[in-house]
Amino acid sequence: MKPGRWQRFKAELGGFVWTLIWPLRMLLRLCAWLWGQRIHAVRRLEALPRRIGEAWRRMRAGQGNAPVVGEPGQWKKRLANFLLGLPVLLCAGGLFWLGWDAPTPIILRARYHEEAMGARARGELEVARLCAERLSGIGSFKEEGRYLLALALLELEQQERGLRMMARLAPPDRKGYHKAHYWLASYIVSRPERTPEQLLLAEAHLQYALLDKPGWAQAQRLLAHLKVGRGDWIEAEALFLAAVHTRPEWRLEVAAFYRGWGRAYQERDPEAAELPLRRAREQAGLLLADLNAVLEQTPENIELRGKIASVHLFLEDYASAFDVLRDGLSWGEGPTLFPALADVCAGWSASMADDPSAAALTRRFGLLAEALQYSPQHLGALRQLLEVSEREGEAAEEARERLQKMLVSGTAPATLHFLLGNQEWSAGRHDRARFHMERAVELGGARSATVVNNLAYMLAHSEPADLARALELIDVALEAQPDQLRFHETRGRILAKLERWHEALEELERSSAAVRDKAGHHRILADVYQALGLDDLAALHREQASWLESP
Repeated sequence: MKPGRWQRFKAELGGFVWTLIWPLRMLLRLCAWLWGQRIHAVRRLEALPRRIGEAWRRMRAGQGNAPVVGEPGQWKKRLANFLLGLPVLLCAGGLFWLGWDAPTPIILRARYHEEAMGARARGELEVARLCAERLSGIGSFKEEGRYLLALALLELEQQERGLRMMARLAPPDRKGYHKAHYWLASYIVSRPERTPEQLLLAEAHLQYALLDKPGWAQAQRLLAHLKVGRGDWIEAEALFLAAVHTRPEWRLEVAAFYRGWGRAYQERDPEAAELPLRRAREQAGLLLADLNAVLEQTPENIELRGKIASVHLFLEDYASAFDVLRDGLSWGEGPTLFPALADVCAGWSASMADDPSAAALTRRFGLLAEALQYSPQHLGALRQLLEVSEREGEAAEEARERLQKMLVSGTAPATLHFLLGNQEWSAGRHDRARFHMERAVELGGARSATVVNNLAYMLAHSEPADLARALELIDVALEAQPDQLRFHETRGRILAKLERWHEALEELERSSAAVRDKAGHHRILADVYQALGLDDLAALHREQASWLESP
């Protein structure tokens, strides 16, 4: 190649390269702005085209036949060079767009977390599991993803795998993921059959949760309740106060804690009980002041009125509770407030139950009548009305007339027959009790597992006994509430009467923690063990029953 052509070729090549260098420099500057954490590396890359351009300009400076400004055909050549480099620019722009549109780990985490929670709320458990699995693979969000995955597995009834994963996230002997620690503690506390050792394990989980997330109000609250169960009032107080500092809406719960503390010491040391009782009133007063301030701004807030009424009831100020709810009726929310008004009237009446005077009995009847106007099937009001009807005096006579009218008119028939059945059974009038309980079931009480359980018990323990139907009814009740231990006790008694000893023993031992008639329970167990040939255990249960029945 001739020297002149070689120099022109180098000049054309330099022009083509320079056409590419300028947009690349702009692109690199933009990348440096977007990716601040990599700015030093980008600046090194940015300097590379500039150095190439400077070298090319130094090369062109010594060539006389290089194109100069104004030379004919220069811009056409530059345009041709630009078009030749356009594919490179498009590829670079596409890569930049892909990098811009790709979600960061934080965005991915938010998307997967939101979708997992939404799928759980919608009942789409497989979708929730899939999103949790994806979330568990994102860097520092692995623990959150595994926690959500464990919850999804538990809801998919894969109990063993879900509990195993939750236990790995929150080991019992060291700090793990705070949410898993809290879940395991809540799981232990919610179990009906829990031992003191398991409750200590729940406390350990909550303490580890607070180590992983200090100041977590929910964990402090649950741990405080466990401390109360152990009688550790001082530590419970510190935890409750720390929790209520973050969640002031829990003040009523803290007030109830102080009241329980005061009542626990009231008989042993009245002076020591005065301080927690005063603090209970203070906490309730603080909450009441906050709620009233909000109510002044939003008087139509019916839910808020219910909360204010709850605080008044805690302070045993029934008149104020009734007034704040009744004032809400002017906002057209009668059906919402009627049950709460009935509760207030029933509670107000119950507060006067120890007063035997005729004036108190008359006042109670008026309150109960008003409660039944708001809620005709209010169980507490009907029960108290039955109790008032057994008294002497004009108010008692009015109560009896009111009950008869309710039975005739069909107002609250199932509830009233249920209460009358229990009353007749307590009085030893078993035939009348069975009649009322049968009527309660026929008139809609079959939807209540408690009504069905009571009828099953009456059928098995009165003459003539109908054990087959009693067993059928108690099975229906247990199908509705399988964890209700009182129902298991009823089933155990029926099975014992049917001489199905092994099944009866299983049910009776399972229900021992919830039995009210301890002596009777031990006598039935003695009979079961005697029938199974275990005379020594039968003798022990009889001794225990005799000791419980002794004065």
